[in-house]
Formats: sequence, structure tokens, C-alpha cells
Amino acid sequence: MKKITSAFVVSVLCALSAGFTSAFADDSNMMFGDCNSDGMIDATDASDILVYYSAVSTGGETGWSEEKIINSDVNYDGKVDASDASAVLTFYSYVSTGGKNSIEDFLTEEAGKFEFTMPEIKISPRGGNVFLYWNENDGATGYDVKIIKNSATECEYYGSDIPYPSGYEQTVLDVQDCKRTDGRGILTLPKLTFFQPSPNTYRFANVNRFNDMTVEITPYVMYGNKKISRDYPAYYSIDPNEFLFRQYAGDSHNDFAVYDEQGDSPVFSWTSYISNADRKILADFEKEHFTGDMSAYQRLKAMEQWIYDNFTYASTTEDYNKIANSSYVNATLVQKTGQCLQYDGALAGYMVYKGYNVRMIQGWVFGSDNWQHFWANVEFPNGNTYTLDLGI
Repeated sequence: MKKITSAFVVSVLCALSAGFTSAFADDSNMMFGDCNSDGMIDATDASDILVYYSAVSTGGETGWSEEKIINSDVNYDGKVDASDASAVLTFYSYVSTGGKNSIEDFLTEEAGKFEFTMPEIKISPRGGNVFLYWNENDGATGYDVKIIKNSATECEYYGSDIPYPSGYEQTVLDVQDCKRTDGRGILTLPKLTFFQPSPNTYRFANVNRFNDMTVEITPYVMYGNKKISRDYPAYYSIDPNEFLFRQYAGDSHNDFAVYDEQGDSPVFSWTSYISNADRKILADFEKEHFTGDMSAYQRLKAMEQWIYDNFTYASTTEDYNKIANSSYVNATLVQKTGQCLQYDGALAGYMVYKGYNVRMIQGWVFGSDNWQHFWANVEFPNGNTYTLDLGI
């Protein structure tokens, strides 16, 4: 089609040099792209556009009304020139082969067929800011970036639902000219703040799922002054806990404190230690079940799932006595049995092994003082906590 268009442009320009003129019909019934108002969009319309373009380029009179100029700007770039003639010819070829769309729909659809690879989005939290990276594409003019943040969800006690303030906050950004020398786009978002529940003696069943954020990136091209976006954006769901774990990773250590919170105020009970034998169990577990590119938070979630799938609750005194003298790590990951003290203690041990500060808690659940339970909190320097509690 490009060769046909080029040949046509040359022939029209030659005709112009020989004194060719185009008859301008009445504009009152002119449809978009039909420059001569004959009810068709074809090569004669492209010819009229080139006549107009030549006259304008040489400072001559065109006799075109404002309506005719607007309807001849088929690529929406604010001017009428050879590119509009080319677009008309492209549409004429499409119609000649059985195409049924209007010129607006056809040209918009054609412009939207730019080469495009779905963005691969990654996050890198640094000091509270979030940096989004995605693969650049030479075919895209820019990207619409929509950030949808859920400020809170419902918090659930054992036996009752406690609603917390909830709502969605949306931010829409338009990113252009964001290419870097390494061929990737980068966008820095403002600091993110996430809702956190007040500390409470009773264990929250889904305290770790209080916030979520989705980033939606849609590439687009500019067809003249018209933005044409892809119909299928790329999505990336972000768990804010990933930020916390990446930001506040510390040095591996061997202990965490256990507090009794069954009374009016926390009381220190004992210090729990992970031994060299526990460290070897944890190292072997990582080697067998994790890949090297997994973050500490991703490893924690994978370990939780493994315990869910492999752990048997010690429901009798006889079963519990078999692991009573074993470490939490050994009982959970090797013997695969125990109670809340073992499986949540093993998670606490893994977190201090990965360099986080942990406090284990002895408290009540089900809203009464009859159901004792052990769980743990990963405590971050910014005051946020992450609860370790499988509730098996």
C-alpha cells in the first residue's frame, strides 16, 4: 500500500505542476473524509487533499471552508497534508476489498495496531518510595498508569467480624518520554501509607491482609491529537508487607522474647533460641523448597503454605509429649507435628534467622480467657507489625 500511495502522490503533484485544479463541491453534506462531498471516500478525495496541501504550502488560496478542513484532517493532527491523503487511500483500499468500518473506526483501529509487548512490572521499595519498572516499547508513545490502593479491608476476630474504615483511592498518571538508556521505563510513586490496626491482645485472623494496591499500566499511541490505548492493560498487585520486609531486613540472630499478654499488661516470660541444629534445618529447608530470587517475605509465605500442607496438629497429650522437648523448628519442619507454640514458634525462629525482630505472644482467642494461644509478631522499626499465626 505504501508503494501505491507514493505513486499516487507523485502523479497528483505532477498534475498540479501542469495546472491541475480540483472542483470543490458544496460542503453542506460532506461526511468525514469525503472532501468533494460525492458520498464516497476514494482517490479523488486524496487528490483534493493534496491540491489543498500544495496551495497552502505555496501561500495560495484554497477556497476551503473551516468545515472542509476539519473533515479532511482524518489523522487528527490539526493540519491537512500528504499524511491525510495517504490515510484516505489506505481506507479506500480497505473498502475496495470489502471493509465495512467507517473511516474513523478503521483509521483508529489501524493506529492501535502498534507493536507492543506486555510490560513486565517490578517494584523496588526504597525508603518508603516505590519505583515501578516496565519494559519499554518503541511502538508506544506513552503509558497511562493507574494506581488503585485499598486503604483497608475488614479485620476478623475469631468468632466475630470487626469492620474497619475501607475505601479505594485512585491516582491516574500519564507517562511520556520515560525511556532511559537501558531501554526501560521508570516511574517513582509518592510514599505509600497503609492502614494498620491498633495493638490488641486478641489475635487478628487476617491482620496481614489489611492493604493491597494494584498498578495498571496501559500503553498508548498518539494518532495526531487522538490518544489510542490498548484494550488490555498490564496489572501488578502489590502487597505492602513486601515493602516492610524488604526495607527492614537486618542481621541474622538467634533469639526472640516471649511475652504473656493474658493479663492487663505484657509480662516477659522467657527468651527462645534457635540453635545451630535449627539453623541447619532452616538452611536445608530453604535449599530444598526456595529459589534464589525469592524475597524473605515470599519465602515466609511459602513456608506457611508448606506447614499448612504437611503439619499435623498434636491433639492428644501422647502426641504432644513426642515433640515437647524438641525445638520449635525441629518439631514443625522435621517431625511435622505440634501445636501453635511449635508452628508459630518455627515461623518466629525463621524470621530471626532471616534478620527480623520478633516478639512471641501468649494470649487469648475467641474473645474469652478460656482459649490460650501462641502467636508472634514481626516488629519493624517504623512501628508496623506483621502477625505470624497459622491458626491450624
